[in-house]
Amino acid sequence: MLDNANAVKGQPSIRNQSVSDVYVGESLNAAARMRQHLDSDAKKHLTTVRVIIDETFNKSVCLDLESYLIRMLAGDGVYQVLNRNDGITESEYYERERYRESFEQVFEQLKNDGVFIRSIPEIENSDLFKLSPFKALTQDQAVAVEGILEGLFADLESSATSTSVIQGSRARARR
Repeated sequence: MLDNANAVKGQPSIRNQSVSDVYVGESLNAAARMRQHLDSDAKKHLTTVRVIIDETFNKSVCLDLESYLIRMLAGDGVYQVLNRNDGITESEYYERERYRESFEQVFEQLKNDGVFIRSIPEIENSDLFKLSPFKALTQDQAVAVEGILEGLFADLESSATSTSVIQGSRARARR
């Protein structure tokens, strides 16, 4: 984790600027990756690095932890998350649930270190977390978005006038 307070690398890492910016990344070579980030205009202001190491974590677990921390940091609202995406999300891997339980321990340690202000339930129940651009769409949401876009593109091609009404998790098109 890189922040002007933190980083997630190699095992995951984070950085930030005057406690306003944070970047979370995963790398097999944390030192080399940090040097790359410090050479970047967008990240060279980051001053603190935290490296999370767990010898039981494989690449899939590290990527999942990276994604989890990005979502939690965005939901906590303390930092501006510099990541442009939420990492690899929702991939299945061996014993995922067991590893995910350890993510809470990582979160709690980072919270004890001052990286997070709010608890996991407070973050997950906040509007900032629920509406975060770092959250992946559910399968139903993805299908709904695809249907809406297909209808929109069909209307654009035929020059038809239409109105789409989005209500909750359902979408209806009116013509």
